[in-house]
Amino acid sequence: YLNNLLHFFMKGDKMNFDVLKGKIITRIAGLEKDSDSVLFYCLDGSVYEMYHEQDCCESVTIEDVCGDVTDLLNVPILVAEESIQEGESREISYKSQTWTFYKLATIKGSVDIRWYGESNGYYSERVSFITIKAPSKETITDVPSKTALMGVE
Repeated sequence: YLNNLLHFFMKGDKMNFDVLKGKIITRIAGLEKDSDSVLFYCLDGSVYEMYHEQDCCESVTIEDVCGDVTDLLNVPILVAEESIQEGESREISYKSQTWTFYKLATIKGSVDIRWYGESNGYYSERVSFITIKAPSKETITDVPSKTALMGVE
């Protein structure tokens, strides 16, 4: 409930997921099974949130995360894709179901995030992707060295 209230008052701009392509993610929070919110912190100061605003008579959470999440950190994102598949639920209490798949890849590897939502057919099962904090106005001219990103320098 608190998460929904925060989104109501602090709602960021809705974005396409592919905005992450070319970004360097430095931190990810909440990327785990049964989560309903993931935060992506980027080197340029931007912060994005992937979430579902829960409502009555529906449930939408991360069903699975496949891949090593650390492969996404401190290198440019090469692939940022979303795909959606809808169908009828096998559960008697729900009529509709939606799977939303997100793929992120870097030179180090890839991660697939699978969200699963089900509802009575009236409520949304969609995942939102919004900007929480816009990129800094300062441009980054030098990408930190590998040792700097590892905290070795």
